[in-house]
Amino acid sequence: MSGPQLAERLKALRPEMKTLFVSGCAHDELGRAGLPVAEVLAKPFPTLELVKRVRTLLRRPPALAQ
Repeated sequence: MSGPQLAERLKALRPEMKTLFVSGCAHDELGRAGLPVAEVLAKPFPTLELVKRVRTLLRRPPALAQ
């Protein structure tokens, strides 16, 4: 099962769940896979970037978070 497939299944159980994908794939590949670039943190990344992205995601209202 892919990450996006798992996220869809979990969202069915917990609609308020927020998702941040971490991937080594190029952004254009992820876009073709249907993932919004805003929800993807590309590897490698600095620790502070991870912290920033998680904080941003947690601050979003549930309806706007993916």
